[in-house]
Amino acid sequence: MTDFVYPLDLEISYTNNAEYREFVRKLFKMKTENYNPTSQMDGLDPESKDELEYDDAATTKGLDWIYNQIKDNELFQHILAKAAAKYLSEDPGIGLSVMMCYEYLDVFHECIKSFLTTPEEFNETNMAYLNLLVKL
Repeated sequence: MTDFVYPLDLEISYTNNAEYREFVRKLFKMKTENYNPTSQMDGLDPESKDELEYDDAATTKGLDWIYNQIKDNELFQHILAKAAAKYLSEDPGIGLSVMMCYEYLDVFHECIKSFLTTPEEFNETNMAYLNLLVKL
């Protein structure tokens, strides 16, 4: 088991790629000691620099934790299957990756928060779940 703790208090809202990337960093608690999005690294644009400084280990730890929490829930199985199918796959890991993309992260985060805070209310009528299905 990892020492990852899901940030239930994180409110995710973004309107551009830079904001989305910042939320991904916060969600996975990426190490930021060497990260300064306003500086340049050998003349690289900020997005390229951001990609070079991306903390893969933190992302992997977070994704593994999330998957272990949701993998046995039927609603999340449905979500991950639907998301994976967008890439002609049945792999729930692919589905989880899709849920972390720009288009879905904000609504997927709300589903996870709902599931973790009130699992007894996470059912077919849960608004976070329904909102995600509409977007999918």
